[in-house]
Amino acid sequence: MDGLQKQIGMRLKEVRNIFFEGGKLSARQFALAVNETKDNIANYENGRANVPNRLMVTLYRRGINPIYLLTGEDSIYAPNEAGRILEKRINSGKKEQGNVAEVYSIDAKKLSFDEMVRQFDILTAAAGDMMRAIQKKGTRNKSGSVKVK
Repeated sequence: MDGLQKQIGMRLKEVRNIFFEGGKLSARQFALAVNETKDNIANYENGRANVPNRLMVTLYRRGINPIYLLTGEDSIYAPNEAGRILEKRINSGKKEQGNVAEVYSIDAKKLSFDEMVRQFDILTAAAGDMMRAIQKKGTRNKSGSVKVK
């Protein structure tokens, strides 16, 4: 059973690495996106805990095939509308280098309130991760600009 849990965990990590329209998410960002804790995600990915059904259902609704997660067979994308949209977005090559507006755009008119909140949570987590990286690399001087170490 432990071997199976580790294999499922490796596939879950693979999902995390493409989940944001082909962009890699940190465990913290992914956890926010799927209503889990960072520690739970780490435990699932490392095979220390079983991936719960609620997470499988959440991922399915977001376009990830639970059969792929469990067995490694079939497509990573769910055979539903969310899966077709996710696959199309990832394969479109939309996530190229560039400024934030080019890399990530939201058409708020097309999103439900819950989806807008989810996107906000992901972007907030990403901003926090970026700020920690900036703080590790440098400090701000009195004028407020970043002074790199």
